[in-house]
Amino acid sequence: MDIPVFIVAVSGLVVRGNQVLLVRSPRRGWEFPGGQVEQDESPLQALEREIWEESGIIAKPFRFIGVYANLARRPGYGKWEGITLPPVLNMSFVCEYVSGEPTTSTESVEVGWFSREEARQMVTYVSFDNRLADMLDVAEGVVFAAYKAPRSGPMEWISREMLPAGAAVAEIEKP
Repeated sequence: MDIPVFIVAVSGLVVRGNQVLLVRSPRRGWEFPGGQVEQDESPLQALEREIWEESGIIAKPFRFIGVYANLARRPGYGKWEGITLPPVLNMSFVCEYVSGEPTTSTESVEVGWFSREEARQMVTYVSFDNRLADMLDVAEGVVFAAYKAPRSGPMEWISREMLPAGAAVAEIEKP
């Protein structure tokens, strides 16, 4: 039996008034910021770091939206070229804008604030559009979804469930 392995990732839709933050990835087009949790980093630390790195914006998570598991094994790219990547387990959040101005990076060729309606039209990458809808509509519960979304071809839903809403993300003081 193989040891189960997932890439753990986070994503966050940053809200400022009636606008949301989007970044344009060279590979996937317009999307919300996010990426992999690095070694010795908590998911919330990773989320804040990824938002900062991709957009120049400082934001704090305030609502946990759900867990999205892409069970497809896909070919690697960039530094992972030539290997097959394991499935990705993504934790998604809605975040509150704190400070900063939209700034591009090597991961984002454009960054900007958009209306919710514009965002729905702009985010078209397979599986990201569904996650965006959950973030924008602030789902009435916590979403647990599993699907297969290969780099090319259609997305296949395996399961999608919503558990009743719980408390918002809160800072817990360290002992």
